Amino acid sequence: MAKINKIKEYGLESEVLDMKSKGLSQNDIANQLKLAHSDIIDLQNISAMAVNRFLKDNAIDGYKGEIVAGNNPEDSLRAEFRDMMYELDDEVHKSLSDSRKLKEEANAILEKAKASEDLSTQINALKAVSEALKQNNNSIEQTRKNWSTFVEQAYRQFGYMEQGKKEVNIQYNTLLIDISKDLCPECRKNVVNEILKFETELKGD
Repeated sequence: MAKINKIKEYGLESEVLDMKSKGLSQNDIANQLKLAHSDIIDLQNISAMAVNRFLKDNAIDGYKGEIVAGNNPEDSLRAEFRDMMYELDDEVHKSLSDSRKLKEEANAILEKAKASEDLSTQINALKAVSEALKQNNNSIEQTRKNWSTFVEQAYRQFGYMEQGKKEVNIQYNTLLIDISKDLCPECRKNVVNEILKFETELKGD
């Protein structure tokens, strides 16, 4: 028998999901649970891994619920990540545009500094250009991180959805095998063989 996740065991599902929606990391969520429920001894050693398992199972259960209800979670998931991708694409174009403007402004500042014989003016100009370049590099790095996070989230969520599909199919197949008990031996054998063939193909995907 699978061990019950501590978050589910103590009815903390909504609390954890709320913290997740606020952007807390899995490690932070685990620490917050320890602080908020110091009276529950069993929670004092809860780990980020336990939080990860709960969030993963919760996501898979959500997709399973949609599939059983006759919905196609793949459509909504694709739409969600398509919108995110467009936003990131806009972010990239803005970053490139800002870089071009910065280069023009930096060149103008440096040319003006060269024309000046005042050392203080030249130093301040270099400082201004250096700070602007630093901010631009930070912006580019943040965009890179956002793309990396996007790819990671997409990979994870589509993986959860596929797992949900497989588990639903296994549940349906188990039900069909149970129902086939009322069939004749030959018909039952055919049904079971087809289901086993399907499950083998599913595992190979």
